[in-house]
Amino acid sequence: MFANVSWASISSQSRQLYILAGVASILFILGSTTLFLRSDDPARTLVTWPTITSTKSESRPVIEVEGINLGRPFTAPVSASSVTDPLAWLFDTVQSRFAKTMQDAGRPKPEYPMCSLNPSRYEHTALHPVTESHRWQRPGRSSVISIAINLKDSEGVIPAQSLALLEAIAYLLTFNKVYISIYENGSMDQTHALLSDFGAALQALKVDGIFIHSSRMISDFGFNDRIVMLSEIRNLALTPLMPYAETGTLIFINDVMMCASDVLELVHQQRLQKADMVFGMDWGTVHRKIRPGEVGYKPPSDPEDDDTYVYTNVTRVYDMWVGRGIDGDLVYPFKTPGGYTPMSANESWVSDAYLTQTRAVHQRWLDGLPIPMYSGWGGMSAFDASLFTVDHLRFRSSVTSGWTGGHSGGALGTWGQLMSAPGYLEQDCPGASECKYVGRDIWNIRNGKARIVMATQVRTTYSIEDWHIMIESADPAPTTLRTDYDQKEIELIDWSEVEAPEGVVCIPSRDKSGGYLDVWAEYNHRYRVNPMYKTPAELQETEAARAAKSLQGSGIVTIATASA
Repeated sequence: MFANVSWASISSQSRQLYILAGVASILFILGSTTLFLRSDDPARTLVTWPTITSTKSESRPVIEVEGINLGRPFTAPVSASSVTDPLAWLFDTVQSRFAKTMQDAGRPKPEYPMCSLNPSRYEHTALHPVTESHRWQRPGRSSVISIAINLKDSEGVIPAQSLALLEAIAYLLTFNKVYISIYENGSMDQTHALLSDFGAALQALKVDGIFIHSSRMISDFGFNDRIVMLSEIRNLALTPLMPYAETGTLIFINDVMMCASDVLELVHQQRLQKADMVFGMDWGTVHRKIRPGEVGYKPPSDPEDDDTYVYTNVTRVYDMWVGRGIDGDLVYPFKTPGGYTPMSANESWVSDAYLTQTRAVHQRWLDGLPIPMYSGWGGMSAFDASLFTVDHLRFRSSVTSGWTGGHSGGALGTWGQLMSAPGYLEQDCPGASECKYVGRDIWNIRNGKARIVMATQVRTTYSIEDWHIMIESADPAPTTLRTDYDQKEIELIDWSEVEAPEGVVCIPSRDKSGGYLDVWAEYNHRYRVNPMYKTPAELQETEAARAAKSLQGSGIVTIATASA
């Protein structure tokens, strides 16, 4: 009946009645929806996340998810006592979801490290602690924290890592914009399901940018071939962050166990030291003989046969392939036969670490203070983001293992100019880690004035079992955590006394023609390379001088000396 009636033919009074009826319908629907959401039925009630209007409007979060679906939104009864503190409720609910995911798949229940956090340590820096009174305020957030993570078959670490990140991000969001990019590839375990819930939790936390990309890319290559692939996937995790990272702090995290305090400490030290790069300490174990007088010792049936001894696992610094002290030397001296060996008579793998450095640097290590380094990674690292956004630094491999790292050239800033400089790539340690190349590139971008720091307070392991053994039960403990603000500035490194080393120990996985080398067994292939770029003519002069010095009986104490 109404099909033939045109709007133009309706009287003005009738039009007004139609409009009023429409408005009334809309108001009724909105009112009903509000009553529904505010009903007492817990299953239908959305948690009310506190919102505070600030003078600066907040843009909508950027969410980009590929190859994976975000989990169910986090909902809870508004009136429930469990959400008096929405963050505590969120953390508890995330853990419950993780536990159910693992239980449904017949996998072990997630375990979490014992963590503690004293926010007062960070009160006097640009990183402010979040208190209950202003936890959700975001007044004039001008700084940017970007986080990049690579994961593969990581069900064993995602629950603990996610919880640590959620707590750390809740602090950081108060005065910083936070963007997070996760690149997962080729996982066959519960990584996807766990990431789905982690992504939903990040969304509930109102993180400024969430980028989660899942790929079927295979990265299970042999040791000598994996650097090309690792460079690629690190850059893939980095890419979504580039439009937002600006000149803030950019954090890279491996699949490691950690605490929220480790993330905050990285940011704290990066800003405190005005550092180009700050990395933590990843801990591993070494298999050694139990000595007489120690628990579990039994005399060997044949002292000449190592298999008849009783062994134990002791804590050691894990990052020995990438880590180099500020003098370019190894964490531990390398002797043959026997591989890496502590230097002192008591063979303490904790206190003997960095005895290869100066006495002052080693004492800082013993005191749990940050120390200057040439390179390292430690499971997680924080960078001055301008290295990536302005200088266009990227992860790369070497020409001997198949160069990768994107396009090179002057258009890509200082890093691109380095990549195209005659002989720069040829002066690499052949087949080294992409993380070690980052160190070399930073030193050259900064013209020999880089600030690279190892934060001894940041501790990571690659499994919860290792965390229990090496962090919670270690004797002696790897490091004693500092909980107070450094009022006397003893943590500050005197950068006027720091300069690039003359040579850096190279542990190559390739020879110069690209052939494979065993990085742990081929002792005679260790040599020093120049940390700073030299033109081909300068390099020839340096090698001639080095050869002459070698003929005079001078050499390197802890490694073999050879031509670069």
